[in-house]
Amino acid sequence: MGAFRRFASLFRARSIERDLEDEIRFHLEERARRNLVAEMDPAAAARRARDRFGSIDRAKRGMRAAHTPTAADAVMVAMSIGALVLATAMYWRAATHVYDLGPGVTPPVPLARLTPQYTMAARQAKIQGTVRVRCVVVKSGVCRDVTVIQSVDPSLGLDGAAVQALSAWRFKPARVEGKAVASRVFVDFAFALR
Repeated sequence: MGAFRRFASLFRARSIERDLEDEIRFHLEERARRNLVAEMDPAAAARRARDRFGSIDRAKRGMRAAHTPTAADAVMVAMSIGALVLATAMYWRAATHVYDLGPGVTPPVPLARLTPQYTMAARQAKIQGTVRVRCVVVKSGVCRDVTVIQSVDPSLGLDGAAVQALSAWRFKPARVEGKAVASRVFVDFAFALR
């Protein structure tokens, strides 16, 4: 964690200088206080504390070095960030991967189906045909991203009726190696006048 703290210190150089001054002042005052307890006069106690503490510039250089990141720190921070980004991308890809039906994928099974209703406008216009709709059946068995692939006549409401019907379907989700997965499904709704 020290590498991250040192790396973050690059962005707060002014406050670090203030911290160094405060730390040095604290150590000098503490040594002077100990000298006063040993019954030295205040001027001698302060002088002896400065002599014992040593060069203030040397102490500051040492403290700055402790707060300044090294090349190894920069590499470690970069690698940590890279690993975090990679892990996030891998998780996101696995979480959002949608399988197409094929070998190794057990298809989803419809549990509840709703039949689309013929609209009055389409019935009066005597429109017939098949609306092909695609959706993604997520792990919970609900349809998401419902889209018309093949339209009959979008202006008379049959496409909308097909989308609305498929959106209400519920499935037992597809499985890959026994685990529920999201899968892409195509459903054809035939509209025929009788």
